Amino acid sequence: MGSGTLATWPEVHAHLAATYGAVTVDGMLQIRVTLPMTATARARVIAMEVRQVPELGAWFKITCVIGPMHHRSPCELLAANIRATIGTWCTHEGELAIRQTLPTEGLRIADLDETVRTLAQLAAADQEA
Repeated sequence: MGSGTLATWPEVHAHLAATYGAVTVDGMLQIRVTLPMTATARARVIAMEVRQVPELGAWFKITCVIGPMHHRSPCELLAANIRATIGTWCTHEGELAIRQTLPTEGLRIADLDETVRTLAQLAAADQEA
């Protein structure tokens, strides 16, 4: 983890565990991100799953389940994906989720943390809708 970058899955795992108090269940890292209260939103704890994607090589994905899909149509999700600068709306075990896939090698710690926070904020905003 020299100079603020990560190079391996164990380094990513260690950083997420230290920063977000992660636990590992069946090879998947589970983290909880606390979003502070703001003038327009209450404080929230957002759960995320982080796992390696071996078929892509040295990559991993972060997935945040939001809830039932009843309030989003497939066309709305596709339009949201086209506009998104981070995250992809998807389904995960039949529920609406947002996810991001990242490389382990050369990943800046600041970029990883910003990605985690942004996904948590997007998920919280959609849960409030």
